[in-house]
Amino acid sequence: MLTISPMELFFTIFFSMVGIGYYSYGKKESLYFRISGVILLMYPYFVGNVWLLGGLGILFMILPFILDALFPLE
Repeated sequence: MLTISPMELFFTIFFSMVGIGYYSYGKKESLYFRISGVILLMYPYFVGNVWLLGGLGILFMILPFILDALFPLE
């Protein structure tokens, strides 16, 4: 039987919502945000540890800002 903790459910929903926002913003502005949005939407299905889920989510939320500052596309 599949069990999911409340914190894991919260992280999954939160990072998926942020991923939708990043993807829609990336369609207009930056490729980095679009790619990060897709990753934020997909990665919770493959990560089972709550701490890893939160840490990777924060990393994927910050990463487009860093990449956009270091390697601007336009």
